[in-house]
Amino acid sequence: MAERRYQAVLAVIKDGRTVTETAAAVGVSRQTLHVWLANYEAGGLEGLVDRSHRPHAHPWQMPPRRRYWRLGGPIQGWGTWRIVIELARKGVTLSRPSAGKDPAVEQSSPESPSPR
Repeated sequence: MAERRYQAVLAVIKDGRTVTETAAAVGVSRQTLHVWLANYEAGGLEGLVDRSHRPHAHPWQMPPRRRYWRLGGPIQGWGTWRIVIELARKGVTLSRPSAGKDPAVEQSSPESPSPR
């Protein structure tokens, strides 16, 4: 795929062919060829390689600790050590004192200041 893009970019840059005729010959739109040219100028051959379209994070994705509490919290009789161990199995490191706290409660703040 990168080879095809490289050949199209070279046709425009070195051979002096127009973007329109090169895009038609390769079978892509003019806009796509302009993107390839910009990527080549910015990063050379590396700029023409396919990149992942996977997002770094999903805005709705919940961290495992929060998901754990969302699903009902600790099972009756679980102590903080058990919570730490269960979350560690899911790749979440947590200190023992914070294991027994619901993250939603930690992050919430009262709407008005408490009276003195």
